[in-house]
Amino acid sequence: MYLWDLALRKGCVGSLRFILKSSLMKLPVFGWVFHVMEFIPVERKWEADALKLRQMLCTYKNPQDPLWLVVFPEGTDFTEHKCIHSKNMLLKMDCAF
Repeated sequence: MYLWDLALRKGCVGSLRFILKSSLMKLPVFGWVFHVMEFIPVERKWEADALKLRQMLCTYKNPQDPLWLVVFPEGTDFTEHKCIHSKNMLLKMDCAF
């Protein structure tokens, strides 16, 4: 909610894009809202997500269009190993921003 407030104040509320677990897209009401707001669902497996992430994120290459990317793939049990894994996953993506 704080991010939406900040984006609203900066005039970029339409530029927020969230990456979250695909299971959350199946929640009643919230899942529909996540879909309408173009949240990016991930399975948290590189083999399953690589192509989908590349296709979706490469559509935001225009430097005139602001992009606020918020990543929530870890869920609630954050560990150092998961942090390293997430960083490695982002390095594998070959989109040039």
